[in-house]
Amino acid sequence: MSVFDMREEKKEKVISLEEEKEQTYFNFQDYNIEKETAEKIIRKEGSIRNNLRQLDRNTRELSKSLYEIQQLLVNNKKGGFRAYLEYINISKDTAYRFIDKWNLFLETKQAKVFELPHSTVKNLKKEVQELKKEDENEKIIEIVEILESENVEEKLKEYKETKEDGNVIVIESLEEIEKRLKKIDKEIVKLTEKITKLEVEKNSLEQKL
Repeated sequence: MSVFDMREEKKEKVISLEEEKEQTYFNFQDYNIEKETAEKIIRKEGSIRNNLRQLDRNTRELSKSLYEIQQLLVNNKKGGFRAYLEYINISKDTAYRFIDKWNLFLETKQAKVFELPHSTVKNLKKEVQELKKEDENEKIIEIVEILESENVEEKLKEYKETKEDGNVIVIESLEEIEKRLKKIDKEIVKLTEKITKLEVEKNSLEQKL
């Protein structure tokens, strides 16, 4: 959630656009910014907010449209999708950045993906793919939790470090212990289901001997 979205939530009633432009939750005094300068900045804040919202909507719609066009042309063997991208003057790399955002959105249902840089989206997409390899029905709860956090990049870094450390995890707070226990229980269930499937397959093969 952006700072401007949080600002909307703090409002107790609907106010006019003109009134909205003259309100701010930024504390200019903390940074010794003069009142006259602050007033000029506040008058521009409404415009910034509206443009950011429009940018978010545009990114989302463009991601969705490119994804849907790609799906329509996915079986075209003559390079129809790439040719179409050239026709609308969008590079392949740019198009797939938008498509990656929409794919991640479909997996997580988190609109924040449209605000993230491509490097973060790419890393999150990779983590989703790894989880899905282990279990096609994986709900990727950990990835959703990362996207719901205030600092996605930092939370993603912690998640990857935890994976690399394996069982060597330093846990101090009760909250961390509870989260780790839930994760362990979840992994146990997944492994148990996998073992059960393998045993069934093994028995079936042995009967054919």
